[in-house]
Amino acid sequence: MAKTLVTAVIVFGVAHWTLAAGTAPPSTQPAPSTQPAKDLSLDLGNKVTMKLILIPAGQFIMGSPAGEKDRQADEGPQHEVTISKPFYMGVFEVTQQQYEQVMGVNPSEFKGAKNPVEEVSWEDAVEFCKKLSAKTGKTVQLPTEAQWEYACRAGTKTRFGFGDKDEDLYKYGNYCDKSNTNGWPWQDKDHNDGFDKTAPVGSLKANDWGLYDMHGNVWEWCSEWYAGPYANAKNQDPTGPDPGSCRVMRGGSWDTFPSFCRSADRSWLDPVIRGKVIGFRVVVVAGRMHLRRCPCVVSTRNLGVYGRRECGQTQVLTLFLVRRGRRSALPPAERMPWGRAGLVGRKVERPARSFHIRVYLCNDPQTPPESAL
Repeated sequence: MAKTLVTAVIVFGVAHWTLAAGTAPPSTQPAPSTQPAKDLSLDLGNKVTMKLILIPAGQFIMGSPAGEKDRQADEGPQHEVTISKPFYMGVFEVTQQQYEQVMGVNPSEFKGAKNPVEEVSWEDAVEFCKKLSAKTGKTVQLPTEAQWEYACRAGTKTRFGFGDKDEDLYKYGNYCDKSNTNGWPWQDKDHNDGFDKTAPVGSLKANDWGLYDMHGNVWEWCSEWYAGPYANAKNQDPTGPDPGSCRVMRGGSWDTFPSFCRSADRSWLDPVIRGKVIGFRVVVVAGRMHLRRCPCVVSTRNLGVYGRRECGQTQVLTLFLVRRGRRSALPPAERMPWGRAGLVGRKVERPARSFHIRVYLCNDPQTPPESAL
């Protein structure tokens, strides 16, 4: 494929764009803002993909009421939590096929390409997220405990995402019921989900938001440290205490009884420990495709080409500079924290007409703008 060399040179407060001969001049108008898509597919390579769906922003009551059956003390006090931004969550737990494609190994005890990966520590899960972020250009991470419970409940206030009854769990979750051969004393011998150990993801019913296996199959790591009762919890986008000694797990597993699979149930473990009942699912930051408004310019470390977008069947090449949401000349040198010298010259080579290109001016020299995700 032919290549187009795009050069951004900033001199004396003016941005000059040079394109290779034969390429049409870029549009000077920013692309219109759009809402995040309702679902997202990540390409992991080798025809392996990961499906995520958009979880809307909103409020919910986190924790369980004092009278809930099987309630534990660390599930209270109940408190209203605001999830201020939408996010994408994996429709399924991370599978062995997906994990092996990214990490190059499959540590699972119960092999099956579509079964959830297990025998993974919190540290393993975080490393997976880092590698998948680098591979896809998205911000992939473990869900916070609040994000997890919010998505699990899917608007409900009951013990499970489907209601209150233990006897209905086998329709939605793989837990220690009649099909389990471990012989544990807590085995439910009256119901049968059809799976002895882990089940292929999506084998049972989804919750009202289209997420599978939020109850049972494998415990799922969350991002934050565990703390006891929610007495000091924040009410907006809580991220837990810092530091701590154990990381949060949610959802129960194929080896547990129904009470551990409840929406509010919490568990915890040292982040280096692995187990055949432990897996995870991921979330992705849902950034809108619009310009991030920033008050000043940074060095070339963050001045460059970010973001790509397809417009229907046509892929477009667009180049522009923005400041406070508008095209703009650069501010005076004294307003540039990193100095004018750090802003001279940037070359980025990309296939012609394959990318929707945006150049952002932003305060943070370490992190690309969230709208580039």
